[in-house]
Parts: sequence; structure tokens; C-alpha cells
Amino acid sequence: MAKKLLFLEDLYEFYINKKEDIRFSSIENDNSPIVVQTHGNLNFEKNTVSDGLMPVVLQACHTQKNINGSNINDDVMEDALPSFCNRPILGYIHTVNGQPEFYTHNLHLDDDGNVVYDEVPLGIIPESCNAKIVYDEEKQKKYVNIKGYIFEEYSKAAEILKRENECSVSVELAIEELSFNAKENILNIEKFHFNGVTILGKTEDGDVVRPGMVGSNIKIGDFSQDTNSIFENYENKLDSLRERLDEIISHFEKNDKKGGMQMSKFEELLKKYDKTVDDIDFDYESLSDEELEVAFQKAFDGNSDTDNVTNEDNKFTKTFELSHDDIRCALYNLLIPFEESDNADYWISDVYDTYFIYEDWNNHIYGQKYDVDGDNVAFDGERYNLHREFLTDSEFAELQSMRSNYAALVDFKNETEAKELHSQREEVLADKAYEIISAKDDEGNFINEPFAKLYENMDKYSPEDLIKEVKILVGEYALQGGDVETKVEKKSAVKHFSNPNGNEKKTSKYGTLKFK
Repeated sequence: MAKKLLFLEDLYEFYINKKEDIRFSSIENDNSPIVVQTHGNLNFEKNTVSDGLMPVVLQACHTQKNINGSNINDDVMEDALPSFCNRPILGYIHTVNGQPEFYTHNLHLDDDGNVVYDEVPLGIIPESCNAKIVYDEEKQKKYVNIKGYIFEEYSKAAEILKRENECSVSVELAIEELSFNAKENILNIEKFHFNGVTILGKTEDGDVVRPGMVGSNIKIGDFSQDTNSIFENYENKLDSLRERLDEIISHFEKNDKKGGMQMSKFEELLKKYDKTVDDIDFDYESLSDEELEVAFQKAFDGNSDTDNVTNEDNKFTKTFELSHDDIRCALYNLLIPFEESDNADYWISDVYDTYFIYEDWNNHIYGQKYDVDGDNVAFDGERYNLHREFLTDSEFAELQSMRSNYAALVDFKNETEAKELHSQREEVLADKAYEIISAKDDEGNFINEPFAKLYENMDKYSPEDLIKEVKILVGEYALQGGDVETKVEKKSAVKHFSNPNGNEKKTSKYGTLKFK
């Protein structure tokens, strides 16, 4: 079912009906902000798809007075821009007239009667989103522009955006401070942050989704984060997305009847030997756990048969697999106090190198880290809740694609930041203040060898350290007889640094340095 979440217009209507000056601060309200939705547009950037990530540009709310009666000053908007970093782009996709379409804010009730939103992450607004305020000539207003990415292989989202070119979105705001001027009927947003973006589309009948007003019988509690936010449960999800996917896929593999336990052992051995699937040159899919251990030992231990015999006792004490039962038994003993305090019976379902998973008959699942020191096993930190999900083949494929795209996004972010730093270093070395040692010969090579070496290795230095290094080179050049002042001030086209005219004053071997 669909739900009409409360928009900024609804909040304005609420205060209009109050007919009095009002101030709100989340600090005085148990740090709970007022959450509202506002309108925006998402545009597909053509010819810029890269590595399974489709770049998009979001135009969100604008500054100053809005047609809905709200007002956001430029400085307030500037302060909120960084909060867009690492926020999710959500959406719900259904089929309309035989083709995929975005819908609206969809939800259902779980077995306990709790509201569960059906939107799923379709993309992300990365840390390098370049959020900025841009003046729109056509609309004659300053809008917030943000760059984001849609996962191409994760869903039909990229296909829809390519077809539509532009889609409406709702942008969720968490308002921390506001005031309402009843005399001027102005709702001033004084401090807020962005929670995320939801893409809107068409109803089941093919009509364009237009979020409507819900009337004047709303209460301020209707704007709480619990009631009006679809991003409350997504706040930390993207930050730990990879870890969550690892856990879900791990549970899926263990409940898959077709060799799931073998895959678990296979992954465990990959981690132990620090290998990837590409490093495996033997058939592993049909091997049992014991056969996998032997195969990995033969392939990667690098020990001869003689070494295996003479060091067998040492292997017994150092290899995790051989002491697996002892560790499992010790963990069961450590769980006894928890069973007594929780009045529950626990069994251990999985044991890994640094943590294990246990559960009870009421479907409570926990993870717990542990340390091994010789013969002693001890818990490391507090236990944490885990959740099991059963996936179809198509859902599992989508999760794998999402996992791959997340890794690609991280790589893209790192590459972009590296290019930006490299550009900053190039700007440092191109500064006119250092042109005395940055001159090139007719073949385009740097004449000054120390400078050429520094230029080649610039990426080993931070921009700040690079400035220090190049200044040292300038000083050394001056001490060796280079005329720093003459070269910089006159900017002569002559490329050699020595004085070509013998009758002119000879340059001091200390350059322009003067001594009393």
C-alpha cells in the first residue's frame, strides 16, 4: 500500500492553523527533529555511465522564500550541504502496462503490526557529491545541485531513468531548528540536515504520482522521525552495507542445500590463506570440507612431505581447523551464564576465526567475537544481534550485484580523490614562484635534475610537504649561484641560467644571498 508522507507544505499548513508565533528546537525536544519531505528532480547524465554506476544530478530545494511558505537562507542551506554525503537514493519499482516504473512511498505491516517501508537502495550520493548551490537562470532561483550514482545492474532503476531522462523525487529534511512568524506567515528553517532521496514515479493505473496534502487535522507528533521518516533505518545502513551483505549471503549459503557448508569452508580457507577465487587452479566445488583443507595445504603451504611429518605437532597447536572442536567446546562453556540469565537454550551454528554465531529456539540470533590465547578462549566485547533472510535466486543475484557495485563505488571514490590530489600537486609545482627551477629545454624536459626528480615523485608527498620540498630546491639553487630575483622578476625568455655576456657583472656563487 502507498502512504502520503507529510511534506513541507503540510508543516506550513499546520503552523498557519495555529495562528501564533512558534519556535522549535530539537535540543528541547529530546534531540528529535521534525522530519518532512520536499520536492526535487533527478536527471540522467547521458554518455557518462562508468563501471556499472550511472551518474545522476539531483536538483533539490531552493534557498530563500518558497511557494509553500517556507524560507531557507543561503547560509543555512550551505551549512546543510555536507549532510548529503553518503546518503541513499531509495525507490520502489513495480510494473505498469508491461514496463518497470518507480512508484511512491510504499509500505506494509509486519507480523507485529510495525510499519515497514518497501523502498530499497537503488543508488547513493557519495562523499564526493559536489553538493553546491547553483543559480537556475530559467527559474531565477538558487537550487541545491548534487551528483549521485544509480546502480546499473542492481535493479531496473537505470533503465527507467534512461527512458524518462528526468524523474520527480522527494527529499527528506530533518529540521533541528525553526520559527514561524504568524504576522508574515513565514516558516523559517534555521537549521536542518538532509536524510536522503526517494524517486517517485507512477501509480498502478499509470498516473503520475503527485504527493498531496493530507488536511489540517495533523498533529506535531505526525512530523516525528518515527512517524514521518523512511530513512531512519537507513541512517547507518549504507555505511555498513558491505558487512550486512556479507552476513546475509553467508546465511543464504548455509541454508542452501547444494553444498552451502562446503562454500563456507571454502571462503574460510580463502581468508586463512589470503587468496581469492582467481588464485584457485583446482576443482573445489565437488570437494568435502576435509578434502578442501588438504587441497589448500598442498597448494599454498609450500611444505614438503618431510616437513609435514617433522612439524606435525606444531601444526596441531597452530592450525585453527585442527583445534576447532576445542574452541567450540570452550565457547559453549562461556555461554552457560548467558543461558541462565536469559532463561534460554543456545546452540552454536557457526564458528569463524575471530567470531561465532549462536541462536535459540525463539529465532534470536547473536554474533560474538572471541580471542584465543594459547589454551584459553575468552569473549571479546559484547554480543550483537543478527538477522536471517531467506533469498530467492533472483534476490541473491541482486545482492551480489549490489555488493559488486558498492565495491566499484568505493574504488571510484578513491580514484577521484587521488586525481584531485595529483592536480593540487601539479598546481604547486607550476607556481610562477618556482619557475626559476622549472624551466624546460627544447625537448620538453626539465633542465633542473632535482626538480625533475621531485616532479616525477610528486605523488609521494602531500601538497603541503611538496611546497616545502620545492622551496628547499629553490634555496639550493640560489646557493649554487642561481640568480633567483633576476629570473623571476624579469621573466627573460633566455632558457640558460648562467650569464652569457662576459662583460656583465658576475653572479655571486651564493646567488642573491647577502652577508654583512
